[in-house]
Amino acid sequence: MTATTALPQGDVRLLDHPVARRLLASTELARVAHVAPDGTPRMLPMLFHVAARGRS
Repeated sequence: MTATTALPQGDVRLLDHPVARRLLASTELARVAHVAPDGTPRMLPMLFHVAARGRS
């Protein structure tokens, strides 16, 4: 695989990197946290699904 530094952000070939493969295979829940305008903390759990190549 080409070095990831040589691939631009958004290039689908980045998905072939071992770190990307490990993260995409993970069942861990991602969390995005921020502070709302009123000063209260907010946390959003996120899941995603990546279809295998060749499938819709």
